Amino acid sequence: MQFKRGFKIKPKNIKQTGEVVFTDGTNEVFANEIVCRGYGYEYDKNLGVCYAFKYPQDNALQSKHESVSVKGSNNKSQSGTENSIITGTQNSTLGDNKNSLIIGSNNIIQNGFNNCLVTGTFATANNQGEFVIGGGTFLATADTLDERLSTFQTSFILMNTVTVSTQSHSAIVQATGDIDYTDTSLDVNNYIQIINGSIQIFEIDVISVCIGGTSGTAGTFDQFKIEGALKTGVDGATDSLTQSTTYKINNTDITPPVIADSPVSGGITVQCEGKTNINLEWYVNVKMITCKTAIDF
Repeated sequence: MQFKRGFKIKPKNIKQTGEVVFTDGTNEVFANEIVCRGYGYEYDKNLGVCYAFKYPQDNALQSKHESVSVKGSNNKSQSGTENSIITGTQNSTLGDNKNSLIIGSNNIIQNGFNNCLVTGTFATANNQGEFVIGGGTFLATADTLDERLSTFQTSFILMNTVTVSTQSHSAIVQATGDIDYTDTSLDVNNYIQIINGSIQIFEIDVISVCIGGTSGTAGTFDQFKIEGALKTGVDGATDSLTQSTTYKINNTDITPPVIADSPVSGGITVQCEGKTNINLEWYVNVKMITCKTAIDF
């Protein structure tokens, strides 16, 4: 753009926020109201900023991210939400969420969790890569951000780990090759989250596949099924954990996996134990029903 007659500065570019950046031909400079309006833009007197357009600041978009598609009413996406789609009413991502999808109403993805798919109503994604179906609420009125009592949902979560010989490792949610399975100080977000004031019912399929070892035959596998229930009080204390494990296919004398506390408090995992001179990959598919009541226990 050329300098307008009477002006010694001109627009250089427009930021994604709509702010117009001016230049004197060499350096970036600020424009006053006369210059801003002289080039056909709007001037915010309170901020002292020249705008080509105003970036949306309503509840549908509360942070500066261009890769979020929000459709519907009263949806909220907090800072750090990226590459995500929110469709419906009163849904929320609580920040630092990537590559996720919400379809429905009154659903939430908790802060820091990625790759989630949430649908239905009054569902909450509390885990990495969680697929959640919300079953609604028993309450006549409920606040999507502050009140998640008397709700229930079904979730699907994938975990994995590796054991070499007799190692015993905790399965990790959506683990990738850069994670050290022997590290017992991983953040609790790497495990299934314990939900205070809830009953969590588990139906877990586990497959162990031999990948080597001096006593192993590659491709040999076992399948296990674990059924369990975890009751957690509103104070976070575990009231009870019951479970049973059964063989479904094969039986190579591998110690059956079990539901266990995660290495760091606040989570649970599937503990997988190997066998002498046999190296195993463990694949864990978790179906979880979470029930929250409006009473304390």
